[in-house]
Amino acid sequence: NDLIQGLATGYSISEDGLVYTIHLNPDAVFNDGTKVTAEAVRRAWEFGLQPHEQVGWGGSVRDLKYIVGADAVAAGEREDITGAVALDDETLEITLTVASTITPYRWTRRLTGVFKAEDAYRIGEDFFLNPVGTGPYRVTKAIASEIMVMEATDNYWEDAPIIRTVTNSHIADASTVLLMFENGDLDVIYSRPGLQPTVHDPSHPMNRYLVDMPYAGLGHYLRFNTARAPFEDINIRKALAHAVDFDQVVEAVYGQSATRSIAALQPDLRCWDPNNFKGYDFDPDKAKQFLAQSSYKTGASVPVLKVQSRPGSTQINLVYQAYQDAWKNQLGIDFEIVLVERGAEAPPDMNMLTGSLGAGVPDPAYFLENLMHTDQPGTLHVNDNLDAKIEAANALPLDDADRCSAYQEIDRDIMNNYYILPAIGVNYTFLVQPWVHGFETSVNNDFGTLPFIKIGNKVR
Repeated sequence: NDLIQGLATGYSISEDGLVYTIHLNPDAVFNDGTKVTAEAVRRAWEFGLQPHEQVGWGGSVRDLKYIVGADAVAAGEREDITGAVALDDETLEITLTVASTITPYRWTRRLTGVFKAEDAYRIGEDFFLNPVGTGPYRVTKAIASEIMVMEATDNYWEDAPIIRTVTNSHIADASTVLLMFENGDLDVIYSRPGLQPTVHDPSHPMNRYLVDMPYAGLGHYLRFNTARAPFEDINIRKALAHAVDFDQVVEAVYGQSATRSIAALQPDLRCWDPNNFKGYDFDPDKAKQFLAQSSYKTGASVPVLKVQSRPGSTQINLVYQAYQDAWKNQLGIDFEIVLVERGAEAPPDMNMLTGSLGAGVPDPAYFLENLMHTDQPGTLHVNDNLDAKIEAANALPLDDADRCSAYQEIDRDIMNNYYILPAIGVNYTFLVQPWVHGFETSVNNDFGTLPFIKIGNKVR
């Protein structure tokens, strides 16, 4: 999770933190052998901002929107990013709307990867079946969502990859995937606890082949809509939080290998401190006291709580059913789980939001901003004071002595105001055969294109 040289060899920052000058590797070329220029980088980022390329959860807009003029491109008001200027072939100048010391990390994210934008514009959707990128591999075969084959390119400007072919297969059934791994038919599989729970038991013979991905986040949480009844009343939020035995729920649904989240900040993030906030304790008597102190007084007076979920989200729905029982039994409050198929229109009267969030940058700046800043989609609160604290912390240098204490204060503000109910943390792992040497991965899940990985004798 450290920055290393790649397509860019370095950068400089203006005194006010708003202007970055990026220096590209003069040897960098696309998979087809043509030179990667500053203008090509600018064009690739511009393409990702276009309205017709955006996705509902944000995509590359999340990381590029801080560039001056990016909002206009994302809104379809103009085609060029005014804050991105190619000074020459190897120098790109970026002007930001707000200073943030994690900006270079944002530009290493998978969705800001550089591809040949003119081909994408010209070829259209077919481009994505055979894209022209900048890495050691290029896609040579793609069959819908079932299989993708990547071949080593002869045009990579750094050390040639040792492995010549990487085949990515999508197999829907998790038990089939594990069986293929056990039989040696697959070298690496994705194996988080929710997909492969048995492997996470230390007694399982494959357990020793688990490799953690250094990726932090909230695997699941509930967010209260404080602009809607009954969540304008903090005592209702408090009552709900203390009426649930989260430890028992998480273990029952996800197993002993799951990580219960106790706060907004998460392990594997800079500034994480398990003693900063201890989590919401299970205390039915305290929960009943908070309900009595609320403006609603009794559970029968509280409007029905509603959250949208999907029929296929089995584990999350089991968690909700546990909440449903606890809130009804302890407080007399009704909680309705509204199941909506993917792509169907969401009901308009939801007063709670289900969410999950990964720290695409291993820093609290990225995570807390996306979780709680008013400008982010799905925040469901307006809190100028909290926004100001996030913005001030994000502007601090990474080595500032007060930086961690600033984020820990934000973490306590979120939790002490009961804005969210965290349930589980992100626990992403791979199963890696012992003959795969040099395996590494990052928050970008990029092991498949690292040129130094090699395959040894296929024996356990």
